Amino acid sequence: MFTGCSSRSASKCGRACSPASRAPRAGALKPGRGARARRARARDPTPWRVVSRFAVGVAFRRAAVERRLAHCDGSGSSRFALLEERARVMRHSLTPSEQLLWNCIRGRRLGVVFRRQVPLLCSFIVDFLARGRRLVVEVDGGYHVERARADARRDAALTRGGYRVLRLSAELVEKDIEDALLRVRTALTL
Repeated sequence: MFTGCSSRSASKCGRACSPASRAPRAGALKPGRGARARRARARDPTPWRVVSRFAVGVAFRRAAVERRLAHCDGSGSSRFALLEERARVMRHSLTPSEQLLWNCIRGRRLGVVFRRQVPLLCSFIVDFLARGRRLVVEVDGGYHVERARADARRDAALTRGGYRVLRLSAELVEKDIEDALLRVRTALTL
């Protein structure tokens, strides 16, 4: 760590050489890969790499949202913001069958990353999504019997978007979770 000026007095070198004056600004990135940059990083106690990766991650996520918005129509940004807000609320209020299935598929337990309550194609919020395998898993409760035509239109739109849709009844998930997980596994292998 930097301890002060190498000259005997600060007046000799004409610089303010206290450690506080040499410290980088908060959030400043230290570019470069040479010896000078390595020495600067070695004597700097701030976790600049964490700040750098965080800043890159935020920019990456912001660019991903912009790419998703580009596929929407002209009024897409407000619609997508509404879908994001609804999905955020729905993530915190899962049904018991969705919660049971989520506990079994979360954290790469099936070898694939699943996300829950995800806005998709600027029109839908899907229950679970394995983006790497382009698989949508929907848990249908009792009200889906009345919405069969709407669900068929939704499935057709998701299929046109390149996603495969697996529908599981809430009763199956609650009564026989092993069979539900077997169906998810077989859908992942297709």
